[in-house]
Amino acid sequence: MRFLPVFVLLLFTTPLSGQSAESEKGFQRLTAALHVHSRFSNGEHEIVELAAHAHEKKIDVLGISDSFLTRARYGVGPFKKLMSRTMARPSVMDRGIDEYFQSLEQTQQQFSDVVILPGFEVAPYYYWEGRWPGTLALHDFDRHILVFGLRDRNAARNLPVIENATWSNSERSLARLAGPMIVILLALGLLSRAGKAARIAGAFILVVGCAWTYDAYPYANLPTPYSDKTDDQAFQRVIDYAAAHGALTFWSYPEARIPDITVTGSPARMASRPEPEILKRFDNYRGFEGIYGHNITITKPGNLWDDLLKDYLQNVRKTWPSVITGIDFQTFKPANGWYQLDHGITVLFAKEKSESAVMEALKAGRGYSSFQERPDRPINLEDFALRSNGSVAISGESVQAAPNVEFTARVDGPSEAKAQISVIRDGTLLERVDAALPAVIKRSDTLNAGRHYYRLMVNAGATQILSNPIFCEVNQQ
Repeated sequence: MRFLPVFVLLLFTTPLSGQSAESEKGFQRLTAALHVHSRFSNGEHEIVELAAHAHEKKIDVLGISDSFLTRARYGVGPFKKLMSRTMARPSVMDRGIDEYFQSLEQTQQQFSDVVILPGFEVAPYYYWEGRWPGTLALHDFDRHILVFGLRDRNAARNLPVIENATWSNSERSLARLAGPMIVILLALGLLSRAGKAARIAGAFILVVGCAWTYDAYPYANLPTPYSDKTDDQAFQRVIDYAAAHGALTFWSYPEARIPDITVTGSPARMASRPEPEILKRFDNYRGFEGIYGHNITITKPGNLWDDLLKDYLQNVRKTWPSVITGIDFQTFKPANGWYQLDHGITVLFAKEKSESAVMEALKAGRGYSSFQERPDRPINLEDFALRSNGSVAISGESVQAAPNVEFTARVDGPSEAKAQISVIRDGTLLERVDAALPAVIKRSDTLNAGRHYYRLMVNAGATQILSNPIFCEVNQQ
């Protein structure tokens, strides 16, 4: 799509007067620490301790996302569930959904100034490559999804992940149920006969039928972990289930590079590899972790994230993926920002400080992802807006625009700080400027008819800011 080459870029090193677009629209700025683990899974602190620290650091939102169920098994023979070895890490299901929600609710009552956002980190699926007693590789076990806002305890208890197949979260298959029932009926028929041989055979067949009944539960056509390949249906099922229950899903660490882990005392290893293309294979999820403690390429101009946003503009996708910061917090460690709650933050613009308003802002994608090298001297993004025809849109919003639009952004920070600011439109890097802070960018563009988006990236030392996009639609004149 061709753009008319008419634009003006103005860069100010002193802030302009007036309210930001976010304030004008009635939104307040909230800082959120998302992807936090407690002792309900692999964290080292109780939820109340984490909330106390968030209160001390003036963090507005604490997104608890303890591991829901972290368990893998390998089975042999015809009854692979019955004849199996399991490997597990601590998870919410070990202590129970009720205890988890009670801890969240009691903590919320104690710290009313911190929104305690309930969440889970789920492992929807895994599969094995190879066969015992030879070498085994466990794949997709680290392909996780964060689920926020799933408040219904029964819905949470029945999350449709592997190792948690229940009667409630699966659809019955008559063929799966008929096999063991026929065997049990045959066994009962033999047991009713007078002959000793018939009764012995009946007893043996009854044992087989009972084992089959246990192994086949919940009698549904579920993804198998023994197919030597991934099953996309298992991941999409979790995404759609969460959406149907009012929750939001975010892919965790899609580009992380983690060394393989050998399972002690077995020929198995957990194979890990970056797989950012999963973002393209699935739809209906809310977003992904765009900043975390690894080198990330998919958010650079013209890369995968821009491909997804352009697919959304062209109606190839139903939803567009927003970005959050994932800290995967487990414990406090000095001299490392990823082991603190106030360095890796997601900034949200919400109508109020409440769980419902936070969920609405997350759902809208109204905010930005950030890592702050010095939280006591933060670098912030404000007045990130697109204006046209007397209307204004901020991150996550869309504006009906005339061909002429005005783009603004204000990057505030310590007076001696310098930042590299990149403006991206429709996947193309428009400008990359080095500026002393505070800095204000104003840009006027003339756009062709159609749908477009703008987004912003800021780098200042170790500090990063990655905005969610602003959309606009220019009508044909």
